[in-house]
Amino acid sequence: MSTDIPSLHYMSPHKDVLTAKPTTKKEKLILIEELKSRGKYSVASQNYPDAQALYSKAIETLATILEDDKNENESSTDNDNATVEDTFTTDQYKKDMAVLYSNRSLCYLKLNNVLKSHDDAMAATVYNPTYVKGYWRLGQACEAKNTNKAALDAFEKACELDPNNKTLRMECDKAKEKAKVESERKINSDPKPNTATPPNNINRTKQPHKVTKKIRKMSILRNLTKPFVVTKLSTEKKHHIFIMNKQKKKNASLVILLQNILIFLLDLCRPGMK
Repeated sequence: MSTDIPSLHYMSPHKDVLTAKPTTKKEKLILIEELKSRGKYSVASQNYPDAQALYSKAIETLATILEDDKNENESSTDNDNATVEDTFTTDQYKKDMAVLYSNRSLCYLKLNNVLKSHDDAMAATVYNPTYVKGYWRLGQACEAKNTNKAALDAFEKACELDPNNKTLRMECDKAKEKAKVESERKINSDPKPNTATPPNNINRTKQPHKVTKKIRKMSILRNLTKPFVVTKLSTEKKHHIFIMNKQKKKNASLVILLQNILIFLLDLCRPGMK
């Protein structure tokens, strides 16, 4: 397991505990208590880098105890020698681990490492799902990440576990207000759908560009060809009418001339005409 202990811890005033390598379970438990004590003092002094290093060392050490207990319990189960005391001890170690992760989450938050603070708070709630401060730290980390809905869920879970905590209730109310504002902002920023009903004569096919292009092309062809054809036919028709009228006039004149000649000849052939 990663300890996240700074590489310069050999120059730390806590060098003796940060570099300790206990071998027995008793030595490990004594070291963990010393690390917790110094970590608590560092937090009170707002020396968060040292506190983070101390809690990381405590987490690493306690993790080895849990791993050893797990192996022993599995071996005891195989031999039918597992006891209630063993189970109780393991559960207590998990609760202690939740406290350590919660405390380191606070250190990371103060050091502006929001992601690690969030991860540690989540780990605290996993090791002990009834640990109020674990959900409290998780809510604080979510607020720092600007995930207000998740922060509200964490604070509400903490209030559910400790309903008489007024300070926690105030945190929950503030988270609820932030989540409400965030929800309203999201609704207002979302594009509104176009609910206007289109006219019935609009083609609702999903290829308006192609249809419009085709109509435009037909219109251009009509404007180019129709006036030309009509004008041409109209001119030919007018010319034809003009020729016909001229021919009719010639024919009429010829008929009149023939009529006059015929009348003259008839007059010559009548008796008594000199």
